Amino acid sequence: MKIHLRLFAVFVSIFLLISCSKDNVDKHNDLLGVWERTELNTDFTNTFTLVFGSNNTGLKIYKNVTSDGETSSANSFNWKAIGKKVTLLENNSEETYIISNEGELVLSTSNDFFLIKVSDDYSSYY
Repeated sequence: MKIHLRLFAVFVSIFLLISCSKDNVDKHNDLLGVWERTELNTDFTNTFTLVFGSNNTGLKIYKNVTSDGETSSANSFNWKAIGKKVTLLENNSEETYIISNEGELVLSTSNDFFLIKVSDDYSSYY
């Protein structure tokens, strides 16, 4: 009887160790944070910012600075990520980005439009 209990205890211990998996860790932690693209010109500066927060929520922020002043807007969105593909869901529309091998967030319809992660801290936006 003792040998059966020991075998059972060993079996349960092995099962519990095997069932623990790193898959439970959020795979998108690298995406969470602040991503920016800035266009500089002699007449203006445009900044486009994507903020990816927890619970698959985010903010899309446009900022334009000219000699006449500054204008900005912010819209919320939801997002989903599958592998390296990130889809923004906003007002019945979708916008898709790909995380490049260089760690940039590239608009899927234009390789020339990419964002660079500038911060992991998105807490000031929420």
